[in-house]
Amino acid sequence: MPSSFIIDHPDAGTRTAIHIAQCIGALQIEVDTGMRHSRGSVLKVCHGQGYTTKLTKKAALIDLHQIYTELTGRVYGS
Repeated sequence: MPSSFIIDHPDAGTRTAIHIAQCIGALQIEVDTGMRHSRGSVLKVCHGQGYTTKLTKKAALIDLHQIYTELTGRVYGS
């Protein structure tokens, strides 16, 4: 069994959903544990990509969960 795999799909919506899922995971860690991402602010990345305009990590996390559900039709983590 391979230890990693690559998700490659021509649909741009799928790529966006994958990137939003990455942002959700990183923000969730920051909110739950207080740890910070080593490569800079995840919230700033979300603002730069246009995913959210919320000013707090918790509000942005809620917003990203809603966007992910709208894009994929599934709840994040299911």
